[in-house]
Amino acid sequence: MFKNQIWLYEQEYRAMSPKAAKDYFAWFVDNIPNEITELQEVVGDSFILDYSPKTLIQLEEWFISKRKYVELTEEQIREDNANAPEFILQEMLVKKFAPTVESYDLGAKIAIYFGEVFIKNDSDLYWDYVKKPKNEVSFNVPVIYGFTPLDMKYQCYVNTFNWGLPLYSDSPKGTNWQNTWYEMYQLWIEDKAMYYSPDFSKEKLLQKMKIKI
Repeated sequence: MFKNQIWLYEQEYRAMSPKAAKDYFAWFVDNIPNEITELQEVVGDSFILDYSPKTLIQLEEWFISKRKYVELTEEQIREDNANAPEFILQEMLVKKFAPTVESYDLGAKIAIYFGEVFIKNDSDLYWDYVKKPKNEVSFNVPVIYGFTPLDMKYQCYVNTFNWGLPLYSDSPKGTNWQNTWYEMYQLWIEDKAMYYSPDFSKEKLLQKMKIKI
């Protein structure tokens, strides 16, 4: 029904009809065990993916040593960003090293494992996809929900693909995230504890956001 790779480009998610998005998500969830199995096969005997948060440290170090990049021509960059705002185009002209398809696919498997680490360690968390609004940055993308009580108006989610997928870079060796995957995991778990706290308040949320910034 879908491409062999489990990840899609942003424009492909946005182009989905409600039925297509629902069908894709069902297919995505069904394939999670296969993706984790394939990831373990690639990792080999380096370490075991046992869903412990600490494996995120090992996995990130391993991935940084394995990912590969190709240099894009200015023509390619302009073509790929033809519909992007001018400031995005200018940024991409500097970040002329793109991850290979193989590295992107590996990053997607890692993103899925990242999500499973959340779920395996917290029974309140679960996979779902962003159904609205259409201008939401992760529209139709599978994400991790359950960080805020269901009676709250706004539900927080974690798009692990934002962390697992390799970034375009100005270096042939790639660019790393500001925080490690393990640090981001801990930050979100701390946020969840705050949201579920009996004395949770908007003021505490704003204070937390300032601390992160």
